[in-house]
Amino acid sequence: PEGPFTEMMSLDISDSAQIYAAFVVYLDLLEGRNWHEVKHVGVAELQLVCLHAREREQDSLQVMVPVPVHISLSHERAASNKQYDLLSDNGCLLLLVFAILSCDASEDLNYFSCIIW
Repeated sequence: PEGPFTEMMSLDISDSAQIYAAFVVYLDLLEGRNWHEVKHVGVAELQLVCLHAREREQDSLQVMVPVPVHISLSHERAASNKQYDLLSDNGCLLLLVFAILSCDASEDLNYFSCIIW
């Protein structure tokens, strides 16, 4: 059977650094932080591998957007980008969490939240 990294690599996402960042965040959430229902989702329109997960079983689903540190983004840019509507299943309020990964992945991950509606 294919593992999560192989599955992520088979998605229609061209940026291998973003795929690697998604895999590192996937491992951090699942094994390091013990989150629940961690699933990867390819969003070809945005060229992103996102992660859907719950911190605790009863919590709402959160959408993680793993990005390598060389990607330029801001809360303002994310909030104004209507393309992120693609990340929400129902068009409702969405807590979007960006996971910033350093170039060599030797440092801790940095997580930043952004509410999109």
